[in-house]
Amino acid sequence: MNGGVQHAVEALSEDELRTAAAGFHFFQLPEVATLLEHATSVLSIDEAAQDRQYAAIIPDDSFLFDRFAAVFAQSSNLFAQT
Repeated sequence: MNGGVQHAVEALSEDELRTAAAGFHFFQLPEVATLLEHATSVLSIDEAAQDRQYAAIIPDDSFLFDRFAAVFAQSSNLFAQT
């Protein structure tokens, strides 16, 4: 992740955050969706804890690529044809 969970919360609009959470749900990563949803409503923010939580679920970008590939292989009809 570029700048961490709070960076995403600060940089994205509420609509963009909802869309991001929906994307994580779509790719069967509901824990990340919940993390984003809760990050917007937490009053005392522990940024390091949020980032550790994210990293525990998504250790690196290859994990995201592998998840995309698995969903694509299973449901390629849900993606636009080029």
